[in-house]
Amino acid sequence: MARTKRNFKPYLYVLYIAFILGVVAFILLGDPQMPTLGDALRKVRLPWLIPAVIGIMGFWFFDACTIHRLLIFVGRRIRWASALKVSLIGHFYAAITPCSTGSQPAQIVYLRRWGVMAADSTPVLVGKFLLWQVVEGLLATIAIPFCWNRLNDGLLAVALLGYVLNAMAAAGGILAVVKPGWVQGICRFFIRMGLKLHILKDEKRWLDMVDAFIAQYRVSIRALFDQRKKAVQAFFLGAGQILSYFLITYFIYLACTGAAFTLGSLMEILLMQSVLTMSVTFIPVPGASGTSEGGFYLFFGQVFPADMMLAAMLLWRTVTYYFNLFGGLAVVVADTVQTGIARRKGKAPATPPEQP
Repeated sequence: MARTKRNFKPYLYVLYIAFILGVVAFILLGDPQMPTLGDALRKVRLPWLIPAVIGIMGFWFFDACTIHRLLIFVGRRIRWASALKVSLIGHFYAAITPCSTGSQPAQIVYLRRWGVMAADSTPVLVGKFLLWQVVEGLLATIAIPFCWNRLNDGLLAVALLGYVLNAMAAAGGILAVVKPGWVQGICRFFIRMGLKLHILKDEKRWLDMVDAFIAQYRVSIRALFDQRKKAVQAFFLGAGQILSYFLITYFIYLACTGAAFTLGSLMEILLMQSVLTMSVTFIPVPGASGTSEGGFYLFFGQVFPADMMLAAMLLWRTVTYYFNLFGGLAVVVADTVQTGIARRKGKAPATPPEQP
């Protein structure tokens, strides 16, 4: 009798999370504010943490709505609950991979279970990424001049680098549609560099893959945004997702400072959070761990009281990172267990495709 091959991935995820928590605990124990952390947490106004948690739920909601809507634009329909599941899975893999690179591949695999082929899901997810970059880039265009005199030269350089990388990502996605020859030329340059450095092999195979992807990408992106109504819907869904995420920081600010709600403080926090997010997005560390915490200290050090900084950073990171991490982990583990049970019973592990 053949032995069933065990899936050790869930255990690896748990070990990784335990490692991250261990690193965080080590950092906290070395923080000079650690002895007064309990006093700082007792000062937190708990009612303001409720809208902060609602903010991360809004982030999931708008992300699921964007996935659901963009799939409809390309003629594929899944249940909204399935789109939410795919969203959470994406956030989990984004939290444990450098530059969030594991998010889209994992989502493509799970979308296949609902009959969405990679030819449809890949451009949808790339389009969603492009949408995020465009909306965040527009926000940062306002935010960087606002924060110019509030940041030291080092932070300003990091913010500008993040802005340039964001602009390049957005421009690359747009140029692949309007000027595909330019993007193909750039890809060919890097492929040939990879061949010379013996990183890549089989030039024709890689060139054919790039040409096929760009051709499919152009068709799908045009299908996504070929009408003004579609583009407007997608833009507002993306804006809702980003705004929900950035508002978390403002509610943490109200909870930790005792300040009253004002439009001026709201705009200040939103714009500074925009610059922080853009600055750490492309840092090749899983979940931007360490850099996000350090960035929070550096960007908001003049906004939060010194005795509340550690408590504020912990609350912010818990809501913006660990909620995504553990929420996505719960979905991944539940799916793995469900799939294992189905296989033992001799049933197909995947959910039958849902028809439009």
